[in-house]
Amino acid sequence: LMANTRNNPIEDLAMHLPMICDRYELRDDVMPGAGRSRGGIGVVKAQRVLTDAFITHENERHFDVPWGIFGGKPGQVGKVEIYNVGHPSDVKHMPAKFSGLRVAAGDVHVFYAPCGGGFGDPLERPATQVLDDVLDGFCTAEHARVAYGVIVDPVVEKVDETATKTLRERMRAGAASAPPLSPPAEVPAAPSPRHLPEPSRLTSRSGLSPLRERPLRSATGTDIPSPVAAGHRDRPLTEVIRGLRAAYGEAWSFEVLEHNTTTEAVEVIGQLRANGTSVRESAVAGRGGGASRGELLQRAADESLRKCIETLMHDQR
Repeated sequence: LMANTRNNPIEDLAMHLPMICDRYELRDDVMPGAGRSRGGIGVVKAQRVLTDAFITHENERHFDVPWGIFGGKPGQVGKVEIYNVGHPSDVKHMPAKFSGLRVAAGDVHVFYAPCGGGFGDPLERPATQVLDDVLDGFCTAEHARVAYGVIVDPVVEKVDETATKTLRERMRAGAASAPPLSPPAEVPAAPSPRHLPEPSRLTSRSGLSPLRERPLRSATGTDIPSPVAAGHRDRPLTEVIRGLRAAYGEAWSFEVLEHNTTTEAVEVIGQLRANGTSVRESAVAGRGGGASRGELLQRAADESLRKCIETLMHDQR
């Protein structure tokens, strides 16, 4: 049991069980999700049994990728492998959970924990923190360049600040000018309304009033289209967040107050607080194409944040 249980010292386990820990460290086979705050790095733990034995294993997220949010990139799934030291190339890939598996002396059970998703735009991560990750072996110089736009010289252990500034500006310009990505054909951009819960029926457990989609009104009192519906949805979320930061700095916060899952969709109520103002908006992501619940939650939360920002910025004008 590798999660939500005490971390038994490997020396203690070896004293009481015919088992040796060959490896226990952070994963270096994959990179965690890039972001302004990068995802956590999973561990890898290899236990070698010295006699015939039975193994029971419980884990999660072999297929459901830990999601990134607010511009952060997805993390990495976990995995479990078993091989014998006499035949290390003959690897068995195991499911996330199994019970009473019979293994032979010399078999090695290797657990790779998932890596977390990133939070925020990777291009906003301080270059010095990216450099630290490269020097600590948590990130390769190539990943620093591709994911974070940071040019690192690992030999002199420094960031090329001029080249990094140029690359990041080019990456931001490319993201802003790129056409919006179309969702896969099998994933509907907007689920059929007859399958979705009415937003007005969704009420927060924290005592919020029922949510409603509120049309924006001009100074004359006439309805005007929502900024999101009027084309702002095509703007990258990271660009929308940069506009929020330009207006409020870091004096804002966003939280998911409520989420509701049906067989067809995930609906989220998000709340944005900025400079004493509070805005709540709902968003829906449709299920389909094998999308995991986590991916749908990410999409709905991102869209809720986008709508909150657009509404807030509109109301402040």
